[in-house]
Amino acid sequence: MAAVSDFLDEVVLGASSADGPVQAWDVKTGMQIKAYKTTACGRGGLCQLGEDYLVAAHVSKNALDVWGLDKESALHRFFVGEPVSVVASSPDGNHFAAGALSGAVYLWEVSTGVLQRTWNAHFKAVSAVSFACGGSVLVTAGEDTVVSAWALAVLLDPATTHAPPVPKYTWAEHALPVTSLAVGGGSGGGAAGAGLVASASADRTCKLWTLGGGHLLRSIELPAALNAVALDACEATLYAGAVDGRVFEVPLNAVANSGAGLAGGRERKANAAGNTSSPTAILEGHKRCVTAIVCSRDGERLVSASEDGTCRVWDVASRQTTHVLRHAKGSPIVALAVAPRVRVAGDGTGA
Repeated sequence: MAAVSDFLDEVVLGASSADGPVQAWDVKTGMQIKAYKTTACGRGGLCQLGEDYLVAAHVSKNALDVWGLDKESALHRFFVGEPVSVVASSPDGNHFAAGALSGAVYLWEVSTGVLQRTWNAHFKAVSAVSFACGGSVLVTAGEDTVVSAWALAVLLDPATTHAPPVPKYTWAEHALPVTSLAVGGGSGGGAAGAGLVASASADRTCKLWTLGGGHLLRSIELPAALNAVALDACEATLYAGAVDGRVFEVPLNAVANSGAGLAGGRERKANAAGNTSSPTAILEGHKRCVTAIVCSRDGERLVSASEDGTCRVWDVASRQTTHVLRHAKGSPIVALAVAPRVRVAGDGTGA
């Protein structure tokens, strides 16, 4: 059995919107470990499935490409019937969801491959999907500016399949398309107290919601349109990637003060709706739009991807770039996933 430390040694996987390999790099050393052949996906179109698989939404093929993490050649290509652009797997690997450009969401049972539900979740393209609360809630976001939370028990209830499902919560406070989602890892702790959801938007805001009541906790205004968002493992820090290449760091436990934040974001005292802006630090280095952000499980590193064809590995404590990872063809890197190194390399080492 692999030691716990082996699973803290992580690999970041990056995919491009152009045909090419999904590359796997060791986040500690910057070494490329594998190149999974071949796919092309959009933002949010890559995820680990269970412990042993990797899935990408191949938009132009109306398909899902599947690899074993230990093999570079694809195992399967499943055709969906329409372009799907974003994907997510439940933490236990039992369910898999994909969002389509039409606004539809598909939900499969992984063990059987059965499509358990498909429904029109949004009026425009689905821009992000993510499982929350240990996999009991599916959160979706769309270009229609809406974020919705769906109870899996309701989606899977045979008695509800003859009518469109009703979301547990619907949030429509964004003024422009929602571009990214991040969910907290815990079901009863963290900054929200129960199920934290962060949404980023082209309206230059990140909004924090709680699944324990469906309330808006906080609205964070930043100085550029946003394309990516991530929460650290402790749900103490939010990272937002902007269209101008900057990554903003927002401490969620900080008390808002009057004046301007480091990033030029405005500060406001919290109002009755929980609207605040927070002081931020800036991580700079990308030359074009930031497309994806992931945090390492040990909390020591942050990885950002960009249309400039690079991923940057950041040391969280110093906010310095430790590695610049480049796409083999120089193509834009638009989707990221993180997996234990032992699953990808199979050697159980971090060297």
